[in-house]
Amino acid sequence: MTTKPNLNILNEMGHDAFMHEMKQRRRQAEVKLAQAKKDLDQLQKSIEAEKPMIYSLGDVYQIVQLRDVKEGEYFRRKPTAAKEYIRDHYNRSDKTFTCTDADDIGRNLFLKADTLVCVERYL
Repeated sequence: MTTKPNLNILNEMGHDAFMHEMKQRRRQAEVKLAQAKKDLDQLQKSIEAEKPMIYSLGDVYQIVQLRDVKEGEYFRRKPTAAKEYIRDHYNRSDKTFTCTDADDIGRNLFLKADTLVCVERYL
């Protein structure tokens, strides 16, 4: 009479090998994710440090986020835009800045803090 192999033990061994492989793959993915986050942070810091300049119609504009514009400072939405706005107060309820049209004080925009705007710079 021949003995049959114990399938439960074989299944457990296969499951253990599979779980070990999955843990190794997960650790590798976590390391790659951590490296990607680190690279992204370094890229964002370098972009913030550079703050590109744009030359338009004889003027020099710097592209910045609206949160970096001081209250009361003038800015444009694009370098070639005709309208100029003044950054006003921050609205905590809807997380926006109130921006008033410099020519028409009754006209307001409500822009998010990470909106890119152009501020005129003098060299």
